[in-house]
Amino acid sequence: MSRLIGVLFLLTASGLLPARGDAGPSLAAGPGYSSFTAYSRAGNPAAYMSGIQAFDYDDEGALYVMVENRYLIKNPAWSAQTLYDLGATPWTFPSFVRVWGGRVYFGESYNFQRIFSVSTDGEEGPSAPLNGNYDCAVNSQSQVFLSAAWATGTADFSGNKICYWDEETLPAIVAVVGGNSGPIAFDRSDNLYYGRSMQYPPVLEDVVYYTASQLAGAIASGIPLTSADWHVFAGGIDSPAAFAFDGEADPSLFSTSGLQTVSRLRAGDISERVAGMSWPTFAAFSSAPAGFSPFLPGGGRLFVLGTDY
Repeated sequence: MSRLIGVLFLLTASGLLPARGDAGPSLAAGPGYSSFTAYSRAGNPAAYMSGIQAFDYDDEGALYVMVENRYLIKNPAWSAQTLYDLGATPWTFPSFVRVWGGRVYFGESYNFQRIFSVSTDGEEGPSAPLNGNYDCAVNSQSQVFLSAAWATGTADFSGNKICYWDEETLPAIVAVVGGNSGPIAFDRSDNLYYGRSMQYPPVLEDVVYYTASQLAGAIASGIPLTSADWHVFAGGIDSPAAFAFDGEADPSLFSTSGLQTVSRLRAGDISERVAGMSWPTFAAFSSAPAGFSPFLPGGGRLFVLGTDY
């Protein structure tokens, strides 16, 4: 399903800032949170052209956003710079944007079926085929992991996979998790969290994780992990669409859902709903303006992509 009009909302407990962009889908923040439209981009429903597909922020607070099914833009509302253009090819569906270590990773999951990378200055980097790619996460060792529905370069419909990409060879499967595509994210100990999204329409699902040592073993041995190896972090939550960790001393995992909710998950309090909105999808914390980055205390602002279908 294409995302026709994308709007980035900011959730913050530190008050409202001036809004930018046009009005879009509504977001009702939970107690202690405020929200406003940070950036919006209209698509063309008649042409099945999306507004915003995916986004992320770098450590300086610059926004990287995929718009109109083809353009990767840096700081679109200020000093806009096009870092990559997928071209005017019909039926392109950008799937994710992830910024890490001066590089931007992004995927296209329909026409090219490929993952790409560029530097934050726009210099083109490695790319690789990966069918049905959905999400990307990078650990503290700068190792790149991807969530994808099929195996590399094949039409394998056996269920979702988690792959490791060394940016030199093809992505290698490290876990066979099954079901539909789901989000991934690393905690500060390099444990990899995966959101089970087993069916559409979305229902209650589990958030599970593999430890850093399990992932290292799967990379070294070439033997993928399975559902028998994972650990359940949160059970029976709204089916996850995207993950984002905050920077508190006891980190919370924020999860968006196609059930039109955003929830905060943590041990002992795993389903506190902090917002409800129209079709929330991707989520990320911004490092600016308070010098915030993941797992460093001092607050932070959660941005969520909402779509008016």
